[in-house]
Amino acid sequence: MHRFIKAVGAGPKRARDLSREEARTAMGLVCDGEARPEQVGAFLLALRMKGEAADELAGFVDALEARLVAGGARAPEGTLDVDCHGDGHEGRATLLPAAACALAALGVPVLLRVQRELPTARHGLVPALAALGLDVARPLDGARATTALGSVRVAVLDLPRYLSPLDRLVGLRPLLGVRTVAQTLMKLVDPLGCRVRAVGVFHAPYLASTATALATLGRCGLCVQALGGLPEAAPGKIVRVCKAGASPQTLDLRPIPIPIPIPIPIPTGDADEDAAALNRAALDGADAPLARAVAAAALLLYAARGTEPAVAAAEARRVLESGAARAVAARLATA
Repeated sequence: MHRFIKAVGAGPKRARDLSREEARTAMGLVCDGEARPEQVGAFLLALRMKGEAADELAGFVDALEARLVAGGARAPEGTLDVDCHGDGHEGRATLLPAAACALAALGVPVLLRVQRELPTARHGLVPALAALGLDVARPLDGARATTALGSVRVAVLDLPRYLSPLDRLVGLRPLLGVRTVAQTLMKLVDPLGCRVRAVGVFHAPYLASTATALATLGRCGLCVQALGGLPEAAPGKIVRVCKAGASPQTLDLRPIPIPIPIPIPIPTGDADEDAAALNRAALDGADAPLARAVAAAALLLYAARGTEPAVAAAEARRVLESGAARAVAARLATA
């Protein structure tokens, strides 16, 4: 392990990027417990100082995916893998559960990947899903996810249930005090073989590099820069995105019709409580939460099918207002 630490940690003039094969080997040593804890910390911090290259990220993903615990589970064709880790400290309640139900009503299966115990994920996604009827006390594993994707078209997958070595690396963040490559890797791994994904980033410099890493892995996807690090858009805003292998661009969501003025709900200050209430309200057709759910669903539909945001928003609004998305949520209790 020491030679990989030396390569990435030799300082600004001598440090170098690892090849994909070297990165695969290094991450294999980390995953299999063949690197000492001190070496793991040194390696992660040295990478943080140097900055991760696309080939390095691809090699790390190669090693991690060789250690997946998925039991042969595969997502249905057309499933959108949504990165819901949201490690950006924003504490903003998410409308992704309602948006996922809207996409499911439009025929797009949605896999929401989370890490339930992630201390920096202050978005209330799992409590919101519980409020909509999902039994979150049962393991959120690959077998359950594939069954739910086939029946309900919405599923949740918890990181420690399919990739415990990466879960352990992510858990080092409070000890190290900074984010590491682990926070990026949990966005890039593909546990159920989904063709396309929506990835959220909080810091602008990671937008293009994450999209480049997806392209290096041969995967399609849309990276979204947003508050809280979730791939979620706000109504009436401009959002920066980057497709895999492309350059960053902006999507103008201002033409999407929204209630004027939008009533602003009074937040409780608890993202878990707010998310539960807002997602229920969006599915029941309340104006302000529905507008946020429409914008979130429009972005996801753009990622999944390339549907232009204005058209995607109209489709999402139709299934939300008609109750079709609410009917999907009602079936979550069986997922």
